[in-house]
Amino acid sequence: MFQAFLAEFDGIVDIICMAAREDAPDLYRNAYLQKQKAYREQFRTVKERLRPYWQQWELEADPFVVLSEGNIEEMIHSVSGIDTMMTLQGILEAYQEHLDTPVA
Repeated sequence: MFQAFLAEFDGIVDIICMAAREDAPDLYRNAYLQKQKAYREQFRTVKERLRPYWQQWELEADPFVVLSEGNIEEMIHSVSGIDTMMTLQGILEAYQEHLDTPVA
């Protein structure tokens, strides 16, 4: 389940990056909206497992909601959009590290 979510997360971030690089959010809006739907569906399967990891970052609210509800322009043109994506990546890396740690 986590790997399926991670693929959707990576896909939505790729779309945001391509739109930003080309400074053309209009060209990617439909792809972004389609990817948001898949992202939301996959996120439901891992949300509760990720919650302790975003709480370690002292975040009360679900930081992943930004990608599922925000618009592509906000993600591209705001500093908080970039900061949020970096925070989300850190949370996912911490969870992946947990998964990769052998149980003693």
